[in-house]
Amino acid sequence: MTKMALRKTILLLTVAVLAVIYSLQLVLGSRNKIQTLSVEQEIDSIEIARGESTLKISLDGTKWIVGEKNYPADEGKVSSMLNALKEIKTLGTVAKNAVDDSERYGLDGESAVVVSAYGKGNLLRKIRVGKNTSTSTQSYVSLDENKSVQLAQGALNTVFSVTEDSLRSRRVFKIDADTVSSVKVKTSSESYEVVRANGIWVPGPALADSVKLDSKKVTDWVNTLCDLNVSSWKEEVPSKEADTFVTILAGGTEYTLGIFHSGEDEVTAVSSAGEYPFTLSKYIAAKYEKKLSELTLQSD
Repeated sequence: MTKMALRKTILLLTVAVLAVIYSLQLVLGSRNKIQTLSVEQEIDSIEIARGESTLKISLDGTKWIVGEKNYPADEGKVSSMLNALKEIKTLGTVAKNAVDDSERYGLDGESAVVVSAYGKGNLLRKIRVGKNTSTSTQSYVSLDENKSVQLAQGALNTVFSVTEDSLRSRRVFKIDADTVSSVKVKTSSESYEVVRANGIWVPGPALADSVKLDSKKVTDWVNTLCDLNVSSWKEEVPSKEADTFVTILAGGTEYTLGIFHSGEDEVTAVSSAGEYPFTLSKYIAAKYEKKLSELTLQSD
């Protein structure tokens, strides 16, 4: 290692250590002890405001929805938000007034994320979230109407810095593979069906006398079809007919998938399991366009 590189490494380590020491001094120097601030009531809606934009997430029955069009929300991300709102651990006061030096803590009007949690129409908690600390394990916040800046446990800025698109669920469907009884595939070059009979995969009636399937290969393939997530969502359905049709029958429910090729790195698709079209990588699309020859027994 050259002397210049060594000096640079030492300098970076020194800055990181000083940042940690500074945060600890702020907390230890505060007269406040670590506090856990809990919300006991159930939260059924969240509003996230940043600058001029506001995003609303609401509980609809047992499912969370997001935005004006009520898109299904990513349950995992919503769960992280709820956990952060229900219990906040403050490690100490770093400034008595958030207005003073607000940019330093990311609490100025353009940077701050204002999160309001409601239950049955009542405001349960309001947090003004600023920057994460340099270690990304704490964040600067102002709670409810308190003007002081608190150091809170967790990277709350990361949790609440979301958009409608990033908060939408990417899942199209998730099927229990053991309940799948048949799969039909129709592409521009072939059409076939595989059927589960007494635990063994066999060709559909049209090919029963001409094809012998490798049941293990089919089982492995079917397992890859049962959890479909999108790359991104689209608003407009392609005007042409789909290039590939796939139909999965599972537990008495039929799941269809139409795939449209356009020569790009991604393909457009639609499904009976959702209202909106979406994009898939060509790699994912290829799983649903498996050639029958790849599922048959190989002759010695």
